[in-house]
Amino acid sequence: MSLSVKDRKLLWTKAGNLCSYRHDGIICDNELILSENGNYVIIGEECHIVDQKPSTSRYIKDFPNRDSYENLILLCEKHHKIIDAYRDMYTIEVLKKMKEEHEDSFAKRLKKMKLVPS
Repeated sequence: MSLSVKDRKLLWTKAGNLCSYRHDGIICDNELILSENGNYVIIGEECHIVDQKPSTSRYIKDFPNRDSYENLILLCEKHHKIIDAYRDMYTIEVLKKMKEEHEDSFAKRLKKMKLVPS
């Protein structure tokens, strides 16, 4: 199964095109789609919270909807690699909290901008 269009749009929009990494006082917030001379480069990665690989500590055998908005977090390449390298430190709970805090922070920043549809 792959990520639906709706779930992908939710993931990228709610993260605000920013890395969701927040841990031990470090907040990344790097942009995940960059433009160089009019050409777009996507450096963001859609990362599983409950892992796909049975050999990892974040794997749950019969986990439903593995490829869904609820089970994905948007990260830059650097932080995706760090999280995967230290799976025991970055537990399911830590990643869920990271995603929630980032999305809440982005929503609050958006409200402060008082954007009004035209």
